[in-house]
Amino acid sequence: MFFEKTTDRRDAIKDADFVINTAMAGGHWYYERLRQVSAIILFQSMYWKIFSRCELATA
Repeated sequence: MFFEKTTDRRDAIKDADFVINTAMAGGHWYYERLRQVSAIILFQSMYWKIFSRCELATA
């Protein structure tokens, strides 16, 4: 098995058992940004859980 990329649809389909298309209209930037925002939210959530516990311990 081997993988190959091309922008020519005819070349991609010729003699192929199957074709995987990973193209997205507008590009992949939206999903990359979504991953970044998710990481920030996760970090803030973990930070507030730790901060809340410390605050309760000192009260």
